[in-house]
Amino acid sequence: MKEHLFRFLRTPLGLAVVASNAALLVFLPVSGTLPFIAALPLCAAIAVIEVLAILQTRLGANAVVAEKGRERDERDARILGGVAAARKRLSLLRIADAEVASAVDRVVLASGLYLESSIKGAPRSPEAEDAVISSVEIVGDYLRIIDASSSARRMRAAEGRDASERATAELAVRTLTAAADEIERISGASAGASASADRLAAREDLE
Repeated sequence: MKEHLFRFLRTPLGLAVVASNAALLVFLPVSGTLPFIAALPLCAAIAVIEVLAILQTRLGANAVVAEKGRERDERDARILGGVAAARKRLSLLRIADAEVASAVDRVVLASGLYLESSIKGAPRSPEAEDAVISSVEIVGDYLRIIDASSSARRMRAAEGRDASERATAELAVRTLTAAADEIERISGASAGASASADRLAAREDLE
């Protein structure tokens, strides 16, 4: 109940109730009808009664549902914005190893498809979003290891250095490929669900 109450107070209707009672609180002392110390509890009681009464009506319920939807949309937009930022960061990277670069490109492409399907109304997938964001961390770790390996060249034999870098690249490729596979799988399922919903809506419109 408390959650619904605070959510209602953030709706336009809830704000209107609060504003009207605040105006009444100012009017009563100014007009000489009641002193402020008496007007304050009266206006507070009126506001509580009005809010509780409105919450029992369909109007109040619809306002709460609309506010909940707005909060969900705002949260989704923030999360998808983070995914889009991670995708852009990956797309701007320049990686010398061709296999790692190809794996990164797959993640960029798959995450683009996921974002596109989400914008079109497909359900969000925390798994796909985590895969995109973790890909940034994977590539970051890979680049740090490669940089550290390059800075220590004079202390290593060429063969040992090449083997170490190759193993690091192979690990990055495997991990990024798994991430891309996961995103592609989810994006495909989301796109299918969205298309099915569109077909159902079109069929209902015809009927």
